[in-house]
Amino acid sequence: MQIQTKKGRLQQWSMLHKQNKKLENDGQLKGFEMKKDTRSYLISIKGVSGVPTQEVNSSASLMPMQGAKYYMEYYMTLFNKEMGVHGGFYGRTYRSQPVALKDAGGTWNHNTKDYVYFHTNYIEKTSCLVVECVIVRDIAGLKSYSSAGYAICDIF
Repeated sequence: MQIQTKKGRLQQWSMLHKQNKKLENDGQLKGFEMKKDTRSYLISIKGVSGVPTQEVNSSASLMPMQGAKYYMEYYMTLFNKEMGVHGGFYGRTYRSQPVALKDAGGTWNHNTKDYVYFHTNYIEKTSCLVVECVIVRDIAGLKSYSSAGYAICDIF
């Protein structure tokens, strides 16, 4: 276990705060009040399996390249179906730590558990959590990102 200094902890918090920047559109939510008590939620992600290494009907391939490392990250944001014309995202976007992927004969798999804690004071049934799986390809420090799909979770 690594012991961090106070300055190191503040730098880490600052980096995470910037990385998970809050969307400033809460005022568009019907019935939103900043002073309401918040509710806490803990989401458990148990892993991902069967993500194709090549896009369907595409010549673009994500097949493993020599020297490349592949990871998966989760991006999670709250979404309200009644915000604006087509709905909209609000709050902070959580971005997980990268998890190494294993090639299982043409598909990406991993079974690493990830837990996400968040809280909100807007718990209307018109809101849901959008979880996007993003594949990160790292070649000598140069990263490229591509979406592997998303899930809509009704949590309220």
